[in-house]
Amino acid sequence: MPPLFRYSPQTKGWNTTSIVITNGKGGVGKTSLVANLAGLASSKGIRTLAVDLDPQANLAGDFGVRSRGRQDNGKALLEAARDLEPLEVVSNVRPGVDLIPAGFLTRDLSDWIVANRLDDPTVILSVREAIATVHHRYDLILIDTPPAPAPMAEAGIHAAEWVLAPIRADFASIDGLDQVRYSLERMAELGIPTPRMLGVALFDVHTQSTAVIDEIRSAVEDQAPWAGRVFDTVIRRSERSALDMRRFGLLASEYRERSAAMLGSETGRRRIVERGLGEAVVKFSRAAQALANDYDQLGEQALNRMASLVPA
Repeated sequence: MPPLFRYSPQTKGWNTTSIVITNGKGGVGKTSLVANLAGLASSKGIRTLAVDLDPQANLAGDFGVRSRGRQDNGKALLEAARDLEPLEVVSNVRPGVDLIPAGFLTRDLSDWIVANRLDDPTVILSVREAIATVHHRYDLILIDTPPAPAPMAEAGIHAAEWVLAPIRADFASIDGLDQVRYSLERMAELGIPTPRMLGVALFDVHTQSTAVIDEIRSAVEDQAPWAGRVFDTVIRRSERSALDMRRFGLLASEYRERSAAMLGSETGRRRIVERGLGEAVVKFSRAAQALANDYDQLGEQALNRMASLVPA
């Protein structure tokens, strides 16, 4: 188990670490990062809870939960946060990974927070309090959010100890970091300790575009130095991989395995030849391997950075 997850004599268990993946702009890879980092963490024996606070509910799709009829559309979290009911999770969406899904009822939770926030600013903490009732079961909690500063994005930031902010190779997503800072400032106004910035991750970028990558890194350093360092690993662009992974509910590592199995099977190779897909499958195979490696490396860097920032 990584040094980040330390045994606590007080609780007689491992301390839980929570990370919110957030940005003020949509479409920057928040959900994909949560799903794939959860898969990587669980493969290392880290008990992981993935929390979806985005009403679009794509995190369940990335785990293939929708197709298995295990989606509650955010009902469990709504009842736990608003009505103080016990929080139920969807168990074992992957070995060692549980899920709190979202959906149209997540909008009801957001509306409830907005309706009550003026009279009671601490209502934003209801999501954190609901998650806290089960946090002792896990070593790591990963939280997916809608674009900040939506109420559920702020609720996710309030529930976390660390913030990881993904961006794409565009200045709109860099501007989106300002919305994260705004949410952190609102949190500080409530007198609540704010989570620490873990850093910025570049997502869906052509790895050959080195000049663009360097320019984006420099822009983050100039415009958002408070956001922390940009991770060395870039999650590469692969439209085919992104389409297939979400369609079939596969994580990048699983997509890599399926590609290798297809190419290593005589039946699979025969089908490829019969359908005239040889060149396309070679491209698919290379992208599957490289993309999964990107997620693996980014996850390792995130865990290592947290471990280096936690006081001994």
